Amino acid sequence: MVYTVHFIKKDKGQEEVERRISELIEADPSDYVSHNVSSFKVGSTTWYITALQVENLTKSEALGSESNNLSSFRKKEGLLVLGSEPNFNDGCARIMYSAVTKDQLQYSHLEAEQYNTYCSTREHLKQFYYERCLRVGSNRIHHHAAIETIPTANHYELYTSETTTTLSDRTSSGSIRGKLDISYLSPEGENLVYNFVLPNDSVNEKFSLKMTQLKPSWCQCFLDIVVNNVKVTLLENTVFCGPLGHKYAYESQTDEQVLLDESYNVVFGSCSLSEYNGEKFFFVSPSRYKCNLPDLGATFFSDQLTRTYALKFLVRLQCVGPGCCSSTISGSIKITVPTAANPDFQMDVEKLNKIKDFVFLKRFPKAGSAIQDINQYILKKTAFLNNHIILTHHSSVIACPVHIIAIITMSSYGLIQRGEIAGEKHRKDAFNLENVDCTIILMLESNVDVHGDYESLNAKPAKPPSYESRMKEEVIDVKVQ
Repeated sequence: MVYTVHFIKKDKGQEEVERRISELIEADPSDYVSHNVSSFKVGSTTWYITALQVENLTKSEALGSESNNLSSFRKKEGLLVLGSEPNFNDGCARIMYSAVTKDQLQYSHLEAEQYNTYCSTREHLKQFYYERCLRVGSNRIHHHAAIETIPTANHYELYTSETTTTLSDRTSSGSIRGKLDISYLSPEGENLVYNFVLPNDSVNEKFSLKMTQLKPSWCQCFLDIVVNNVKVTLLENTVFCGPLGHKYAYESQTDEQVLLDESYNVVFGSCSLSEYNGEKFFFVSPSRYKCNLPDLGATFFSDQLTRTYALKFLVRLQCVGPGCCSSTISGSIKITVPTAANPDFQMDVEKLNKIKDFVFLKRFPKAGSAIQDINQYILKKTAFLNNHIILTHHSSVIACPVHIIAIITMSSYGLIQRGEIAGEKHRKDAFNLENVDCTIILMLESNVDVHGDYESLNAKPAKPPSYESRMKEEVIDVKVQ
């Protein structure tokens, strides 16, 4: 199984992360899968975000020293109780989702116009949308890498979890045969992937509970059933990852808060069931799980610590027969809590607009020196681009049998006038994709396919400037089984 370990360092602190990745590649190359690094300039500081994918992550109940474990990192982040807001004024950086307008991000970008996720129809008119950001204090910087080894949602473990059905409390007479499906009720324009909820949202307005009968009947009695209990529990999961020798280990903690535990009796006979494609089902009435989320701090990822949420639903069913067959069927679904919109927020720094992405493909030997070689390569390309303002770069590095493939994206920015972005009308062609130098499609499933194409996405082929010609690398087409 592949695990993701996150690091957020500034300036020379990144050297320790790179050293440990080099040691991992040298000592256990089969455990190394890939890693992504993004860099951002915030004032005079450069922040580095690293997501390392490894095999064989060890679970430990007592990882590291007293100052380097889950408990100490929770205190450092200000997570004293379930749902605590992190301390945004501690000078540290975090990855999170924020409801923002385009002029509330320090760096504007190409991708947001195409992949934006509006909070709701009402906020659509105000141009608010959820954006993955690097947040340092009040600064929010768009963090949507041009190329990543796996989809963003999977990368940050925010994907919609498959509903798991668990049967418990089975009686000697038998159990109820059913399946619970939990669905996120997305407002128009809202992204289905992340299950966005805000603090104090009504659970029954965000989710539906569908109970499906497993053939041939609910139970061996072939009788009607009664729903006599619904329970809703909020789960907060925090995970700390740290070094253990030349490998990595993790500690985890799950805190729970019961939002609702209501008992009642509602009979569902055969005539009250709906049927579709041969399946019989009913929806639990939203009034039966009417409850509100508490005042929750945001889902976030900081240096070595992640905090995510989930909702767990339990529905207890019982048949009306003398044998009283019964089961408690449970399911859970992950949710993402973004920071709320602040229409009055004004940046106190100059806003920069992305002008162009420069993308390079390079193959390196699979050795401990690969990380240093990649850094030297980035420095060389930055020097070639000295007439551009390069403020961010992102590298996706993938392990192959004998090589390491690096896909490096450097982004150049220019100054724009305050209010220029906010005054634009929302339109698909707000940014010109002809500025993108190339497209690379990367898929990480059972294998890796890397394809390079050094032509603009929409523009007719044209001879590039001489400085770009010198930077072109041989196009690599790699397929790893």
